[in-house]
Amino acid sequence: MNRKNANRFKVKKMFSSLLLSYGALLTVPFIIVFVLLRFWDMSMEKYYKETVNNCLTEGRLAFEKRLEVLQAGAFSLVYDSDLNWVSYLDGLSPGDSNISTLRKCNERLNEFYADTSKFHEYCVILENGFVFRKTGMSIGRQFFYDNYRRHENMPYEEWLERSFGAREWELFPMQKVYIDGLAGEAMTYSYPIRSGYGQVGDARGVVQFLLPMEDLKDMFSLLEEMQGRIYIFDKNGNRLAETGSSDAGAPEWEGLPGMGNHLIIEINGMKELVLRQDSRDGRLTFAAVLPLEAAWNDLNRIKTAAYIVLAAGVLFEMALGLRFALRYSVPIRNVVENMQRMFTAEEAEAPLSDYEFLEKGVRDMQYILREKSAKERLNFLALLFGGNFHSEQEVRDEAKHVGINLSASSHCVVVLYVEHGTEEIVRWMEKEYFHSTLACYMVDGQRTAFLMAVDRGEEEAQRERRQLLEELKKYGTGPIYIGSGRSYTEGIDLSLSFRQACYCVDRARREGLQDEVLEYGSTLDDLNMPWYPPETAERLLNSAKYGKTETVKEIFGLLRRENIEKVHLSAVVGRMLTSNITATLMTLCNSMAENEHVMETLGRIEKEKSLEKALELLEEQFLSLSEKIDSSRDKKSEEYYGRLKSYMEGKYSDGQFGMAVAAEEFGLSESYFSTFFKEIMGKPFSGYLENLRLEKARELISEGRYDLEQISGMVGYSSSATFRRAFKRAYGISPSMWKEKQG
Repeated sequence: MNRKNANRFKVKKMFSSLLLSYGALLTVPFIIVFVLLRFWDMSMEKYYKETVNNCLTEGRLAFEKRLEVLQAGAFSLVYDSDLNWVSYLDGLSPGDSNISTLRKCNERLNEFYADTSKFHEYCVILENGFVFRKTGMSIGRQFFYDNYRRHENMPYEEWLERSFGAREWELFPMQKVYIDGLAGEAMTYSYPIRSGYGQVGDARGVVQFLLPMEDLKDMFSLLEEMQGRIYIFDKNGNRLAETGSSDAGAPEWEGLPGMGNHLIIEINGMKELVLRQDSRDGRLTFAAVLPLEAAWNDLNRIKTAAYIVLAAGVLFEMALGLRFALRYSVPIRNVVENMQRMFTAEEAEAPLSDYEFLEKGVRDMQYILREKSAKERLNFLALLFGGNFHSEQEVRDEAKHVGINLSASSHCVVVLYVEHGTEEIVRWMEKEYFHSTLACYMVDGQRTAFLMAVDRGEEEAQRERRQLLEELKKYGTGPIYIGSGRSYTEGIDLSLSFRQACYCVDRARREGLQDEVLEYGSTLDDLNMPWYPPETAERLLNSAKYGKTETVKEIFGLLRRENIEKVHLSAVVGRMLTSNITATLMTLCNSMAENEHVMETLGRIEKEKSLEKALELLEEQFLSLSEKIDSSRDKKSEEYYGRLKSYMEGKYSDGQFGMAVAAEEFGLSESYFSTFFKEIMGKPFSGYLENLRLEKARELISEGRYDLEQISGMVGYSSSATFRRAFKRAYGISPSMWKEKQG
């Protein structure tokens, strides 16, 4: 070995000796730190598991309590007499007297399920097709599913079978649910309504509520803060819901630990802590999955500090070795340069895949927006034709929002009836013909309503409708019937035009009028009849009853336009009109038991030869009665409040006491008494009675002279079990525990 190589060998040996010496010195601190961290790691693991188990228990109890609330809210409809009566109806027809009863039933359900924090987006679906929901009611289960409540991962047939064929309550898996065109991720709680002797599969109706993903995350918020994921399974092992990212991986049902136990498993290369709990009835399983890496936040900070101190010493020693390596280790630089070139090439290809991903996202978003726009338009037309808007400005704003232009001088509704090919005709009319068509709405399988702009005069509109009939006859679709309602300048009145068109098309079918367009206006003009349709009479009566003076003025303005400005009625027909309005006035007076000064006004009306003056006198009388009703409502409310409060306090202890007994005492029907009680007392009858009984029960418990069995009978409960459930539902604690706290 020459001198140069010998010196080089000595240098290498010196550096190697230094590195080995420092490595040996650092080994002892590493061993000490490792032992301490291992001991702390075991202690932290035990504490962490107990914390996670407690958080899972708290979330599970909150979830089960929500299910109990939903079950109680749904079970209350099983013996609801009004809903049972509605379930036996066999469809509706225009002008059906049952429509007002259905609306009252829908309003009562809205009041009963007004607490949206518990009863989120409820719907009651009956076997005969009637559907009550938060934003209104509809007819047809298929129509309801397609337009108001569609599930992303559940077709209509499966939804119908699982809803009406269930043995008891059921949870549908978490998925996107489209409500009125808006999508939200939620589970569906479904409860079948059947009579006491009903069998599985013959439910007369179904009550359904939504459990949104946001509520589920709130229940398990403590685990969410710990970066945990929650999985809910049914008793068959099917996954119902999960929180957190689906990309993180999920445990299989067979791989879950036993009840109350835990496992540490590896999912996607990461160690996860898995804990399991079952619901009290054994129908649901809750699994919490948390990454162990996120569990040791405090321990990791200590580890980091220790490793930083140790790394500082290692880096100092490595600096000497790096200086040696940089001088003699050229291949390392070559490897680094090759890696840099490789990463640069990969980064150059990245923008192309990002662009393709963005392009796909834009296409998907455009499709979703189109679907949303179409559903919003159908919903607007359903509300417009149903008369559910309250002001003209509201109609204009919603029409603009859905892209329907109501700028024409007037509009009308045309209803088309065909036996077959309704959808093909609708598409043909939208693309090829009828340019004045603003929108179309399929009422049912045979009838389609079209919103028409009448901007070129009524005669031109009638000519266009007759030409339409001729074109449709060439189209070869079988018997075709067309009915047209009146034209109105106000959009809020188009519900009247829709009803008129339905009346005309039904009349055309009855009389076999296939070769003409039946116009509602011309039908009345041929008979020289005054304009005072039944729906207007009902609206005038209801507006006066509820003190809506502005609506009364609006109706009389409409009567003047239709019977004075547009037509010239004969004296005989004019007296016929005043007689019809007078009959409505007498109905209002009889309902109020108010006949003072009315006969004098009626005498003045009979003497009037001018129709305009007679309408002024009638309007004054309606406004006077409406204002009187409005001013006396507060006084009567105070009087009824006192009577109802005294009556309830005297009857609450009777176990047989209920709404039927109270309604009979006050001489009212149950449905009207329910509305009357809620308006006066501010609470539903059942809620007020239960609150009164439980308040009296707390007073008796505080006295300490009676046991819980005696108290339950003293406050009107048929059994102590029912009393305990009601007490815990109201106060969140059992009566026995409350008694202990008071003691």
